[in-house]
Amino acid sequence: MKKFLALLLAAVTCLSLVACNNDKPSEDPTENTTNQAEATLGEVKITAENFDKYFEFVEEGFFTKNSSGEVNALRHRHYYKLREAYNIDVAKSSIKLDYGYSYTTKKVDIDFKNEKFTLGEQIGEKMTVESYTIDKISSMTYKDYAILLLQPDYASKGDKEIMYFSDFKINSVEGTIYLVEPRVEHTHE
Repeated sequence: MKKFLALLLAAVTCLSLVACNNDKPSEDPTENTTNQAEATLGEVKITAENFDKYFEFVEEGFFTKNSSGEVNALRHRHYYKLREAYNIDVAKSSIKLDYGYSYTTKKVDIDFKNEKFTLGEQIGEKMTVESYTIDKISSMTYKDYAILLLQPDYASKGDKEIMYFSDFKINSVEGTIYLVEPRVEHTHE
């Protein structure tokens, strides 16, 4: 009889704990929240205060090929890419970005065969541009949108130097982006 009462008491205790737990809100932060991008669909005003929430700075070097498929140039570019969590309707979006930057010439060692490069020391005087305005959002790839800051500089075979841009600083941002449902990538198996 004692075993039966102990078992019954344990069962009642378990049931009461389960019942009490159902009244509490979820502790899982993902359970009751919506996707960040879904929560703000539609027109969003962009300012200097919220610009970093939607865009991230990217600096990259990449190689291009000629019509024969041979690597023929190193390109170096800087841009603000729309963050992965978001997708926009470019036709309904407009941003005016005023920024400053510096530029100089740097030595560059390029391995075209292996598509690698190393930036070297500064060999030119460093110049500063206090204000430059751009007002276009570009499609960088089939799924990425960005504000391309400057046309990419390039170095061809035989070049030992490249124009190098740095010290990007946003002076002001104004405009709107029109957020739409995030893209879904399909995989084919």
